[in-house]
Amino acid sequence: MKQIKFEQYGGPEVLEWVETEKPAPAANEVLIEVKAIGVNYADTARREGKYVVPTKLPYVPGSEVAGVIAAVGAEVKHFKEGMRVVALIESHGYSEYVAVDERILTPVPDDVDFEQAVALPLQGLSAYHVLKTMGRLEAGETVLIHAAAGGVGAIAVQLAKIFGAGKIIATASTEEKLAHAEKMGATDLVNYS
Repeated sequence: MKQIKFEQYGGPEVLEWVETEKPAPAANEVLIEVKAIGVNYADTARREGKYVVPTKLPYVPGSEVAGVIAAVGAEVKHFKEGMRVVALIESHGYSEYVAVDERILTPVPDDVDFEQAVALPLQGLSAYHVLKTMGRLEAGETVLIHAAAGGVGAIAVQLAKIFGAGKIIATASTEEKLAHAEKMGATDLVNYS
């Protein structure tokens, strides 16, 4: 199978296409045929050797995958071959196939495409926890969302609306990005450039 990895820190030029063996799922794992991956800032920081925790080399980036279950381990109870799933994993998402524990899988409904689904594990959870766990946002409150057109920001704007924020102030660097934030539900727009 094909995979992208890096063996030294640096710019995009250190990323290599390699051929490697397709993993086999352990007893409690499923094998996902990857259809979409998340490409996140953490992947870039790891590649540059600047991530918050050390990145041991060689490294296969990718912490979000969406795809179809190609095989299941002998002890898998809740998932079957052919099911559409998304998962937040530690690494190895930049692969054609990845084996993951069934406990971290989320089913993907048929009306949600893989590209939409894969945006939710890391970015969606980040936006949720910033607003609810850390910010304790309640209905009627005002919230300021920086980089409101980015991955986390756009989801945060949508969640703030769902949570009933009275005013959603969005910041971005261009009018086009602000228009996107407004489309997502922002009520007040600030071009910080």
